[in-house]
Amino acid sequence: EMPHNAEYGEVFTKYYKEVGEQVELGDPVADVTNEQGEMRTLQAEMAGLVVQRQEPLQPGMKIDEVMYDKNLLVVGQKLRSLDVPRGAEGVNASKGAKFKEWVKVTGDEVSQNDPIAKVEDESGMVQDVLATRDGVIVSHQKELEDGMPIDDTCEDRTIAVIDDEMGELAAKGGGTVVSAPPNSIFKKWLVEKDETVEKGVPVATLQTEEKEDFNVSTPLTGIIRKRQEGLKPGDEIDKVCEDDSLVVVGKLPPLTMSPGMAPVLGDGIFREWKVEVGDEVQKGDPIALVQHEDGEEETIVAPKAGTVEHIQEHLVNGSSIRHTLEDRDLAVIGRYVEMQPSWTEKGVACTHPGAIFKEWKVESSDPVDTGDVIAEVLIPKRTPEDIDIYEGGEEYAADARRLAEVLPEADRPGAGGGALAPGSPEDWSTQELKAPTWGRVEGKQGLKPGMNVGNQQVGPNIATIDRGIPWWVWVLCILCMLCCCLCCLYFVMKKPVPDIAEVKTPLKQEAPYGLIFDDGSERHIIPAEWRPLGIKHAFEAPIVVKEFTVNSYAQKALGIQLGWKLVAIDGEELDESTDFDMVSQKLGAYMQEFPLWPLKLEFKSRNDEVVSDNFLKRPIGIEFARSAPIKVSNVYPGSEAEEKGVKVGMHLTKIGDEDVSDKRRPYKEVLGMFKEAVLALDHASGSEKAVAGQDNWLDGDTSRQGTLVTN
Repeated sequence: EMPHNAEYGEVFTKYYKEVGEQVELGDPVADVTNEQGEMRTLQAEMAGLVVQRQEPLQPGMKIDEVMYDKNLLVVGQKLRSLDVPRGAEGVNASKGAKFKEWVKVTGDEVSQNDPIAKVEDESGMVQDVLATRDGVIVSHQKELEDGMPIDDTCEDRTIAVIDDEMGELAAKGGGTVVSAPPNSIFKKWLVEKDETVEKGVPVATLQTEEKEDFNVSTPLTGIIRKRQEGLKPGDEIDKVCEDDSLVVVGKLPPLTMSPGMAPVLGDGIFREWKVEVGDEVQKGDPIALVQHEDGEEETIVAPKAGTVEHIQEHLVNGSSIRHTLEDRDLAVIGRYVEMQPSWTEKGVACTHPGAIFKEWKVESSDPVDTGDVIAEVLIPKRTPEDIDIYEGGEEYAADARRLAEVLPEADRPGAGGGALAPGSPEDWSTQELKAPTWGRVEGKQGLKPGMNVGNQQVGPNIATIDRGIPWWVWVLCILCMLCCCLCCLYFVMKKPVPDIAEVKTPLKQEAPYGLIFDDGSERHIIPAEWRPLGIKHAFEAPIVVKEFTVNSYAQKALGIQLGWKLVAIDGEELDESTDFDMVSQKLGAYMQEFPLWPLKLEFKSRNDEVVSDNFLKRPIGIEFARSAPIKVSNVYPGSEAEEKGVKVGMHLTKIGDEDVSDKRRPYKEVLGMFKEAVLALDHASGSEKAVAGQDNWLDGDTSRQGTLVTN
């Protein structure tokens, strides 16, 4: 057998082979990482089988702290013999047999002479390997596969071990045992081995003696390190196990870190995260909230700027950090975010893969000229071929450890009494990183003496120089402003071009419905919906708008203008007809079913009581005193005015939108406006409608009306 050992200070990463797997000379069997973050692959030093390995090892575990020696796994020619505890019995296969298949496995109950496995003897016949006693199979050579010669594969022919009951689970390495209550019956597992679980998560379903189901939960967050694999549904745990242990919950492994990363340490009771993986943080930004034993809360902050690479994502509110984690690393902050210069900036680059930062020569916001020294770095004089390089030459770990003799005493990695690594200033050369342009130092990476530049940041730029907005941009802006001024001047001084009147075309037979007016240059389709229009004309055809009545629908709502001529009604051309009665009749017939355009009147008393309402019928039912402003002298009982709350003594203040409250306005003028507005309403008796085509009314025109009766 050949052991495969790690070296001092290395951290376990992963296995490549399972126990029982065949390996050839040079095959990879495990990965480990040294203190500098360099990955090393252990290779098989002989051909054979993996006969044993350190199963409790988890990624991130420091091998020196959890193992007595550094032997990770053993490669041998044969599988090791099964351990037969005192009082247990081994089950042996016949000489020269080849393994075929398992009938029973670890955890199964057997009676004497029950078949445990099938093998093929030297004559080629398949035979059963029988149990030698009653009990439980506590272990078996699970690596055996169909066709394997048992004598050539195993140290002996013992392929299984039978005992009275399954053994207890050992909680080594700080694990916590989750136990079953007395007299419990196993039903099913709710977690798998090596599964990460959070505090309070059920691990198994059990039953009471009365067959009532209940779950057993983990008291803390961690990883399922061990499980009573032999338990089967219906097993009485007290009878088949030495104790009541179900699973062992181990601590969460440390987070993976590479050179240039920094751990975020915490202690106490975890409460909540303040960041997520991938967030960019600055030094001092909050990472997590914890609570100490005295109840005081503490915000754990980032020790450096960078990107949050990892967090212990399975930590939940209430988890004890010391009992949940193998170390106190809550999160890992990665390298500084890459500096990407803007269009007005240029970067100061450090391109050597093994450069060690020495010191800054400028501060942020300092003005610099082209060629000024921004910083100094140390470059190893030996070539990459002379040094152990991590993955393609990005890591000069050995030289970094020897930097102590070159840096100023205060900046040495052992300053204050620590041991210094051997080295010589002659092994290093100082390189000046100079400004590629003039400007002002806009930003600097958080590099400190002794840091490997490539490990600490993403990208080559360690600083940026801002040159400001170039002169030609200002010139371009001035030219653009001048162009704008010239354009404005051109449009201001430009002489107007006279409009060319469009050639009027007569409406086709399928002209749109509604009233069509002609303003002399174009036609307007007026979709009237109320009556009357409220226009004044000279009782002549074609009808031309001379004036508007008080509260005119045409003026207020339809936008008809003085001088417009009516040329079509409801899709029918009037063809410049001079027959006024015919045109009036057509207009009345078109509009007679429309609703009446309401007249809004406003009355106000001396104590500022206001009545403002729409009137639709005449007479209104009021009388006025002959004085200005017009004052109500009488309100007729049952009239529309009385219904709307008009009272004696109130003054008429508005007719439609026209304000008539001014005392200086002549009485006759206001009374005439009132009469004209009221005449545009339907008579309460229904004998007269305010619509064109009647003898005494033409669409709001009062020129034929003699006296307006208001009562």
